[in-house]
Amino acid sequence: LSTNAWNMFSKKEYENFYINLNKIKSDHINIHCSEVKIDNNVIANHVGIYSKDCFYYLMPAFDNKKWSIFSPGSINLIELIKWSINNRINYFDFTTGDEKYKTHWFDKEIEIRDNIQIFSFKGSLFSNYIMLKMKLKKNTIFKNLKKGFNYIINY
Repeated sequence: LSTNAWNMFSKKEYENFYINLNKIKSDHINIHCSEVKIDNNVIANHVGIYSKDCFYYLMPAFDNKKWSIFSPGSINLIELIKWSINNRINYFDFTTGDEKYKTHWFDKEIEIRDNIQIFSFKGSLFSNYIMLKMKLKKNTIFKNLKKGFNYIINY
């Protein structure tokens, strides 16, 4: 199935996230999969996660050819929102991205920021490394070097 969107799996980090999603072992985070079928044909599906308070709409896909006139992606989304309400989940998070369909649904947009909490000397070193990296990214001289930075922590 396709969404006509940018292929996030072109980045290894995203691919690894979804490959390892089934390995999440938590009492607070659950994997949720859904699909819309006609006969035995899947025309829309979604993979996401949810907690007690929030459903995260991560990976929608739909048939954009034969069944697009019926908006199978929207049908699946409506059912996911209903499911969230029925399960007393307070928030439905469309996650990042500026896709136009999201503006029809959300009532609040939240700016995402990084939050680093330091609990050790190694954490302090890593925090300083991140801050330096962010400053260098803003500096035009170093913009071409940004591909050389990686998040690597050795314990």
